[in-house]
Amino acid sequence: MAWIEKSAYMDANTSQSAVALFTEIHHQFGTDSHSFFKQVLTDRLKVFHARYPDMANETIAYQINSLAFQHSLRSHPSHWPTLWSKLEHSALSLFNNWAEAWCYFLLWKLMRKYNQLSSESIETETVDQFQPLLSLDEQIYQDELVDDVQSSMQLYYTLHYSKPVTLPDAIMMINLSTFVLQQRWYEVLNHLELSACGTHFLLTAKPSGSDYPILVSSARVNPHHTAYEWLYFSPFFQTSQWSTSTSQQPLRVLQERKLLNSTKNIDNSNVKHLDTWLWQNMSNQQACCEIIRLTVSGTTAQKLFYLYLSQKRLMQRLVERSLQLAFVVIEQPLMIQFYASLPNDAFCPLVYNHISGSENPTHKGLWVIPRLNEELTRCDFKRYKSLAFTQMKQRSQKQQGVNHA
Repeated sequence: MAWIEKSAYMDANTSQSAVALFTEIHHQFGTDSHSFFKQVLTDRLKVFHARYPDMANETIAYQINSLAFQHSLRSHPSHWPTLWSKLEHSALSLFNNWAEAWCYFLLWKLMRKYNQLSSESIETETVDQFQPLLSLDEQIYQDELVDDVQSSMQLYYTLHYSKPVTLPDAIMMINLSTFVLQQRWYEVLNHLELSACGTHFLLTAKPSGSDYPILVSSARVNPHHTAYEWLYFSPFFQTSQWSTSTSQQPLRVLQERKLLNSTKNIDNSNVKHLDTWLWQNMSNQQACCEIIRLTVSGTTAQKLFYLYLSQKRLMQRLVERSLQLAFVVIEQPLMIQFYASLPNDAFCPLVYNHISGSENPTHKGLWVIPRLNEELTRCDFKRYKSLAFTQMKQRSQKQQGVNHA
């Protein structure tokens, strides 16, 4: 399957050319290769924003795949060395865009390290022989919250590479393969360090005969004292394109549960004002966290199951740590429809936006952890799907009724 393994399909000729290109970049820049990729994209976007300032609020994927951006590639920044232009041209002849090439390069570096290590040993066990044993049975899966993942000595399999890797590398490999390659959230590339440090939730399975657990889902848990750098409060998620809810019901729910001091003097004129007001009025900031980068791997059926089970197990772990609220940004429509099927004190949706290129609205909101834990505890996978799909069907019928009115 060549060096790309399970992250995405690439034909043999392209794979060979990509390896040659990445080897040259690694030779030229060494440990600064990541910075080189980042600087090229930064320079390109800076020039692009100078001409099209309104595009700066769009996702990187939307920008670099636009016709206007493609036209801007015809000339190079004047300060670039000739080598940079040559390498960019080579990358764009192999990949859809520079960010995609950057992601593949990072995966190549990760796999190259372990391919070299495995060539020095006689170990033949791979994850491929255990993957068929991953069923939709909750009992075979384990979960845990790991603090300081960078200190973990445990090796893990992922469903994106055949060999066992360290925990930070496993999480990074999954984030690159899912968020960046599959979902095209190229913003992740600028903050890769979040995959290799901090507290992470892990959902794993260890089939009989396997020497290592298989990591099928992960999520990062950000503590309250880092709120100033949360994704939830970042500029991209506070632009004028985000719409605040006209209903104050979610905020009244929080006040009734004594999670919010008051709903008086609320400023929801825009999302930035609402975010600031919300955090300042939290009754117990220490009981708050942010959940980001919730990933699942596997087949379509497995991903749906792991998404259900990871929410269920994660909520249990957060309750154990006496956490009350989780700030989340969610695009996954089945999650949103499941929450909509529950009483309104389990999930509080606050703002939403149809991010460019997406058919489904992205929601910013709050998990009310104890209540959501209660609802998920009552669910098995069958009930979870039934509630979500029934809600989705009712919503679709309601929209069709409005359209025909």
